[in-house]
Amino acid sequence: MEGAFMKKTSSLIIFMLFLFALFLSLSSCITHGAQNKDFNVFNSSKYSFLKIRTYALIRGCKDDVCREVEQQLSSGSGFTVARDRYGAYVMTAGHICESMAYDAFKVSTEDKKTKVSIKFYGYTIDHKKYELHTVKVHKGLDLCMMYSVNLKTVPLPIAVSLPAAGERIYNIAAPKDIMHMNAPIMIDGFYSGRDIKMGADIYTMIVDHGSSGSPILNSRGEVIGLISMKNTLFDFISYSPPMEYIRYFIKGILNKYSPEPISNLDP
Repeated sequence: MEGAFMKKTSSLIIFMLFLFALFLSLSSCITHGAQNKDFNVFNSSKYSFLKIRTYALIRGCKDDVCREVEQQLSSGSGFTVARDRYGAYVMTAGHICESMAYDAFKVSTEDKKTKVSIKFYGYTIDHKKYELHTVKVHKGLDLCMMYSVNLKTVPLPIAVSLPAAGERIYNIAAPKDIMHMNAPIMIDGFYSGRDIKMGADIYTMIVDHGSSGSPILNSRGEVIGLISMKNTLFDFISYSPPMEYIRYFIKGILNKYSPEPISNLDP
């Protein structure tokens, strides 16, 4: 009897050890899969990302001596959505391209001998600098398309459907004008849903000044939104124009201006 009991106990222990090893193996696979997904999203998006800086180019003359000075006014974020043989199309928030603050600065600075023009520059993850030119702004949706000659960043695909509420999402941005060499800042969060009255998609994640115009990505690395603004009462609530409006805006511009079709916008 004692021998049979010991044999049964040993078999039970071996079986429990087997189950424990199986559990550890499955947990490792799940964790590794999640880590791979995070890595793939970051790796695919960082080569599309640009930090955008707005400068006032001040031209002044005194005693027949003229000089130019650049003064930074603001910073934001953007991402490439298409390329042609000459350069790339960059998407960002509308208030990055047009702002009452720019106009106010010009009014307060310009006089008969001083002229001010607004310039935009995009910085890739290796800190190369490219001049950006505004193609079109939609003030109502807070969207802006820009173009840069010789820019060869990688276009991001645009999603055809939103994630489910509660699904994890990702954001790559340059908050507070911060972008380290080859190490842009990536933040994760959750899709909360759509506010019909507000006409915006709601995301739970932290953003700050400089994040405006940055892409919001699903787990496949597809664009589902961009940062338009945040809730000033609670820093972890961010807003984006509806995803389908972003698609229509991009597709309409590219069909009009780009000599080459962009396949990743087709359903």
